Amino acid sequence: MAKAEAKAEGGGATSASSGRSAAMRPIGAMWGWLALVVGIAAGASWVPAALKLSARLPAADPGPATSLFNLLVFGPLIAIGVVLGLLSRQPVLRAGARPLLWTLAGLACGAIAILSTTGFAWLSGGLRPALQPAASVPGLIALGVALTLLQSGAEEVLFRGWLQPALTMRIGVPGGVLASAVVFAGFHAISAIPSWISVVNLVLGGLWFGLLALRSGGILAPLAAHFAYNVIEDCGLGLVPNGGPNGNEWVGPLGALHDLDLVGSPLWGGGPEGLNASLGLTAALVAMILPLLAPPVRHPVPVVMRGPLPSHRLI
Repeated sequence: MAKAEAKAEGGGATSASSGRSAAMRPIGAMWGWLALVVGIAAGASWVPAALKLSARLPAADPGPATSLFNLLVFGPLIAIGVVLGLLSRQPVLRAGARPLLWTLAGLACGAIAILSTTGFAWLSGGLRPALQPAASVPGLIALGVALTLLQSGAEEVLFRGWLQPALTMRIGVPGGVLASAVVFAGFHAISAIPSWISVVNLVLGGLWFGLLALRSGGILAPLAAHFAYNVIEDCGLGLVPNGGPNGNEWVGPLGALHDLDLVGSPLWGGGPEGLNASLGLTAALVAMILPLLAPPVRHPVPVVMRGPLPSHRLI
């Protein structure tokens, strides 16, 4: 009798505990969504604030001024992503599986994407050497490479390190990858309203980086692809900002190895938005995304038979 009463009491305690856990789930979900909204708002509000602060920086030597600008804008974004990851108990700075292989693959994919996009501009007759080529200073170009790594790393930590996993936990993998790509595009529209092609390409770029993070299990692959694309476009070919048909705009505050200008139709990069508004970039991004949508190849696990082999013939 005593055992039955104790068992009944234990069952009652268990059911009460389960009831409390069930009652706490909506509260936990509400706090999770609130943290997401606050995190996105914190990152989005910092970008225009940093741009206003950077406008007050003394425009002296291009090296220190550009370094301060990038540190001011992108350094806090890394901190925001890491802090949000710690608060949500989510590893943000994760390398993923086979990090060296995925890093090399990301670098190769980023290089192929920018070179093929530039190739489309060349085929359309919209690529030429700058009329007023800028002088190349190796030290400034090296600084530009480091700052490009900072910029790419900050965006990947925030969007693929924290935001995408936080969204996939709540709305599933397809919705999380797509939603983080849309927010990624929205962040790039804060300082200036882009054209519709640029918006499409930004969303596609977010999908590409998001799928790389999903397939590799970390942020090294999307960071490598993001960095390779940007560093070749900026520091290698001098396509940002675009000099245009007059060729009277400097390649950038830190220079580049080659100073090229995009001319001709804006649909192939000849407009003020450069390759961001290029149909060539659209084609390159679609080509990068499609293989990542294929289901991963699963190798069969060999079956190890234990014990004596059967004496009868199977065939």
